[in-house]
Parts: sequence; C-alpha cells; structure tokens
Amino acid sequence: MNPTPRGGGLVVVLSAALAMVVAGRDLWPFVLAILCFAGLGAVDDYRGIPARWRLVAQVLLATVTAFLVGPLVDLPVSGAPEIIVLALWLVVSVNAFNFMDGINGISTLQVLVVSAALATSSLVWGSGPLFCYAAALGGAALGFLPYNAVRARVFLGDVGSYGLGAALGLGIVMSISTGLPAAAAVALLAVYLVDVGWVLIKRAIAGKPLMSAHREHIYQRLALRTKSHGKVTCFATAASSLVALGAVLSGLTDERGMRVLGVSIALVALVGYVTSPAWWSAGNHGSRQGPETADTSA
Repeated sequence: MNPTPRGGGLVVVLSAALAMVVAGRDLWPFVLAILCFAGLGAVDDYRGIPARWRLVAQVLLATVTAFLVGPLVDLPVSGAPEIIVLALWLVVSVNAFNFMDGINGISTLQVLVVSAALATSSLVWGSGPLFCYAAALGGAALGFLPYNAVRARVFLGDVGSYGLGAALGLGIVMSISTGLPAAAAVALLAVYLVDVGWVLIKRAIAGKPLMSAHREHIYQRLALRTKSHGKVTCFATAASSLVALGAVLSGLTDERGMRVLGVSIALVALVGYVTSPAWWSAGNHGSRQGPETADTSA
C-alpha cells in the first residue's frame, strides 16, 4: 500500500494567493502573510519543528502580520491592543485549523463554508476586496476537494493547514472591518474553535500535556465510533454550515426576529456537534485510521 503524499496544500495556497494578487494589489499584505505561514508549515512538514519553537515562530509571524494588516482594517480596537488582538487571533486560527485537519476532506470543506459566508457578507456590505479574497480562497479549495475527500489521494499537510488557517483568520478580520459584527464573524470558525478549546480545557483540568498527540477531539471520537471519515466530515461540515448560516443571518440584519433566529440556529448546531459523541450510535469501536486521523498537535 503506497503512502498518501502530504503537502498538497501548497498548491491550494499558491493558487489562492495568485488569484488574490491578480484580483488587486490591495490584498498583497494578506497574501504575504498567508505565504509566510504556509512556508512555516512546509518546514514543519519536511524537517519537523519542536512544538515550542513552532509556537514562537507563529507568534512572531502573527505579530509582523498584525503590523502590516492593522493599518488596512478598521476594527473595534486600535493601537497596541489592535496589534495584540490580531496577533493572538492569527495564532488561534492557524492552530485550530491545524489541529482539526485530521480526516479526509474536513478542512477543505471548512474553507468552502467560511469562504461562502465571507462572500455573502461582502455582497451585502459592497466590499470588492473581500469578495475577491473569498472567491480566490473558495475556488482553490474547491479545486483541491476531489483529491482530498472520500479516499484522499493527497493531504493538505502543515503547509496547507497553516496557510489556510491564516487565510481564514485574515478573511474573518476583513469581514469585521467591512461591517460584520465581530461575534458573527468569529462564529464562522466556531465548530473548530469550540472543538479545540473544549479538548484543551479538559486536558488541562486532567493534568495531561497539551502539546502531545491524542485522539480526543470530537471529530476523532466520532471517526472511531463510525469507522467512516465521510460520515464525520459531512456531519462536521453540516454543523459548520448551519453555524455560518446563523452567523450571517444574525450579523447582516437589524431585524430582531432574524437575529434571534440566526443565533438560535447557530447555537443548536454547535450544541449538537459538541454533544454528538454522546448520542451518535456507537456501532463498532474499531477505527479505520488514515495517516492523518490522529492529531499530532495539542
């Protein structure tokens, strides 16, 4: 059996970056940041970087990116707090995306979901740069999907998960700058953020090391139960889609009824995802683990 090659995410990142550059020069700081994070991931793929130094490199890249991007966006905070918030957000989004990239197709579809939500927001607020950004990102992910879903022929690797994690984080920042409320924008990544945060909190309370490999993420537990990457990927994507729908409904209208409906849809979908290991039919407890099913990060 031939091993599945890693590093396919390089093509996705480069394709999206090229489309963004062609779309307009206003996006070059975002493109540069995405490529730098992808480069860090490429080094980690092929040489390996200890977790501690990997985090240090991420913080440094995120800080430089915050200085470059900060003047181009209009956020609720400014000055030094803006730089700190941007840098922390980028580190969180990159690592959340990396931690969740563990079964076939899950992260590629997540990019499509968030890109669609960002594109919708851009149309409502009349933001051409955000639309071009979202279209480039979603188009690159869509082109890669046939090679990564069902029976994966190539994996994103860290080069893909770092680059795309940074791209989604920056896209969400752009959407906040164009007028989408911060809570609604961040909610676009809620399934990933809650899954990762929930596991880290549980491991911290239990006194377990946060930087060691494990299989405690919600999607990993579901994969162990179902022995099917496809079912879990579809379920996680459906949950993300409903949360994104709720976020868009609540964030793009001032009508109270629509906002309540949007928040309700998002919360129900998120609670359903978090509690799914408890109510999903257990089936067999074996696992059809692929090379990327086990999380090798925190």
